[in-house]
Amino acid sequence: ECSPSQFWEMALEPLCLMELNSKLEKAYQICQNNQFNKLSLENLISLINQQGWRFVLLLDQFEVFLEHPQFNKNWAFFTTLRSLAASRTPSPLVLVIASNQSLKPFHQQIQHLSPSTSPVLNFLEGGLTALGGLSESKMDHLLAHNKPPLPQKARQLIKPMVGGHPYLLNVAVSEFWKASSNGEQDSFETIEQAFYDRIQNGSLISPQ
Repeated sequence: ECSPSQFWEMALEPLCLMELNSKLEKAYQICQNNQFNKLSLENLISLINQQGWRFVLLLDQFEVFLEHPQFNKNWAFFTTLRSLAASRTPSPLVLVIASNQSLKPFHQQIQHLSPSTSPVLNFLEGGLTALGGLSESKMDHLLAHNKPPLPQKARQLIKPMVGGHPYLLNVAVSEFWKASSNGEQDSFETIEQAFYDRIQNGSLISPQ
């Protein structure tokens, strides 16, 4: 639950942990005072670039922006991303975006905000990489080389649960070891239920 200005404040939080020169400190303060608008952000990113740095922004589940009431009708947010990331080469802002949707639905959903302009995210098209599922042989290899080794019965249970998804494979293995530490490694129904509960609740991050 955040606004675009709160998003940028969180994204730029690492700057607050660094010893900045007076120009950068002032530029950041101006950003805060102006609710991180486009002009103040461009100035701040430009000053970061002058320091010889590049600001890398990792955005997972990017499709959530299109469902969020503070962002899905905010043309300025998307045009600001484009302006900051595509204004020069090399760009002082690097965007690494992951999504469960292809780029085409993004164009279609965002474009209704300003139908007369070109697709705002078309600058991303040159750097797309589609991530496919793991083959059965690759899953077998990963499960066989897990340390400590997984029992054969556990491997056979896990493979159909994850559907070749690399991250879900990691989640399923972590649930097995969690059950094992509780003395429940043979209770596969419990492991399976815990796995599906984590997916349903969106709690995919496992404490290490």
